[in-house]
Amino acid sequence: MSSVIGKRSGNRGLCAQPCRLPYGIACGVADNPQKSYPLSLKDLSLANHIKEITGLGVTALKIEGRMKPEEYVRGTTEIYKKLVTENRNATDDEIARLENLFSRSGFTDAYFTGKYLENNKGMYGIRTDADKEKTKKEERKKPQKNKRKIEIFASFCEKKPPFLKLILRDGNKTHEACVNGENPLETAQNAPLTKEELEKSLLKFGNTVFECEKAEIELKGSVFAPKSEINSLRRAAVEALEREILSDVKEYSFDVSALKIYTEKPQKERETTCRYFANTAESALKIIKTQPFSDKYATESVCIPLLSLEDEKITEILPLSREKSVPLGVRMPKILFDSETEKAEELLAKAAKIGVKYAVCENIGQIPLAKEAGLDFCAGQFLNVFNSYSAGFFKGVGAKSVTLSPELLDAQMRDIKINAKAAAVSGRLELMTLESCVIRANGRCQRKKSGEICAYLSDRKNARFPVRADARLCGTGYPCRNTVLNSVSLKMIEKPEAVKKSGADIIIAYEE
Repeated sequence: MSSVIGKRSGNRGLCAQPCRLPYGIACGVADNPQKSYPLSLKDLSLANHIKEITGLGVTALKIEGRMKPEEYVRGTTEIYKKLVTENRNATDDEIARLENLFSRSGFTDAYFTGKYLENNKGMYGIRTDADKEKTKKEERKKPQKNKRKIEIFASFCEKKPPFLKLILRDGNKTHEACVNGENPLETAQNAPLTKEELEKSLLKFGNTVFECEKAEIELKGSVFAPKSEINSLRRAAVEALEREILSDVKEYSFDVSALKIYTEKPQKERETTCRYFANTAESALKIIKTQPFSDKYATESVCIPLLSLEDEKITEILPLSREKSVPLGVRMPKILFDSETEKAEELLAKAAKIGVKYAVCENIGQIPLAKEAGLDFCAGQFLNVFNSYSAGFFKGVGAKSVTLSPELLDAQMRDIKINAKAAAVSGRLELMTLESCVIRANGRCQRKKSGEICAYLSDRKNARFPVRADARLCGTGYPCRNTVLNSVSLKMIEKPEAVKKSGADIIIAYEE
């Protein structure tokens, strides 16, 4: 969603945070609802569940801190360190301090506790003026920075270049940095440099991490030295000392040449075929009957949601697919929790039994499930294949086809050299999966069937993003998962030259 709206890929670490923007929720296309922040979740906090988490065998905790100020990093780390060291849950005072450091009207733990399936309205929040004021008050309490004590040795002698040495004694390790001025010091015509003036300039470390513990300063002769040159010498010495301290740190490097790109014998130019993705069993019947793009591309297969195997219309789909010689595939849910695995195994076994050819896996953990059921597997869009290495990995573990990320440009797709390369070219892209139903949280649940559009999100420019209901396999009923679809449809299928440029031999058409 970030890539489509803001041209910055959340899948590649550049999220533009579309979830923090205002949207209106409408149940009809013509509605023009008041805008609020339906996608803005409160931040997760499990400070009240530390004992439970450590009891599960967890050995490391992650504190989110991207683009947060140092007060937040210091404060949250300090609190969580105490909780882990003492193996206890947070006190009310500690929770209050965490909220003061940064929160969006408090925190949520509903994903961890499972409460998002019951009452999820309280999971959402925004950064209010009151929240910002709490943070300002917390920042005003910040302690002084712990400075690192250094020793200074300086020599400013007439007719000689100035010399400055900084020494940091760190336990058994001593770091030194020496710098010399470029030119000999000139003789002062009047008002020569005094020792007090020199000390004032050399001991001024400002916002650096250093402060002087001991200074030996030599000043000989009638010396002229502008303050700007003394300050420049001090700054150069500080930079040299920082480099010396960091010289022991080993930088992480990765030799890309060590990666092996999967290679396979290129097949002779293959006919480009179309794989249709249906959202429901009923729409799958319609697609098999009409095959809307068959005038341009032969049908490769029709793929139905895994849960559609339980729909009564499957008894109509099977004979029709055989009559039309249209192979069937099933698409795995983008999210599959442990509680849903048993049901997934049952449905995959049924798929293999009735003649389904493949399963589209949208999560790497789904691959063994498809293989164990005796089905071929295809790598789906949400495996985020962006380059030849990831494409080669999935081909190497047996993928019959690999779907490239729709965030790639046509030329980037072309440069990934694999056979059975799939690309989405028609229909609305699936932008975001919402495990917590935003429709229910806003009191607008229409109890739609899985695969149906249940609402629309309208953004600041009044672009409308359909929201689809997607039932879970574990039988929790309402609320569903939500899938946010793009406000516009892909039309690449109407441009044969663009399809050819991508190098895709399987094109994917999502149901409109």
